Amino acid sequence: MKVNFMKKPIKILAISVLAVSVSLFVLSIGFQISGIYINTTPSLPVGFYKVVDEPILSGAYVAFCPPQECGF
Repeated sequence: MKVNFMKKPIKILAISVLAVSVSLFVLSIGFQISGIYINTTPSLPVGFYKVVDEPILSGAYVAFCPPQECGF
């Protein structure tokens, strides 16, 4: 009887990759729902930012999306 020792490690690796992928997907959906965004651009310090509906104070970061209509 021939035993294939490679099947078990590959199966464990595949399940691990799938579990990590699903976890990251669910985490990203949770971030979107709660208003948390990850900035990786050089425009702001890299990190997590939460969108809040509060009055604008001096020194606050402000996000602005221009309208998609003509000529902005």
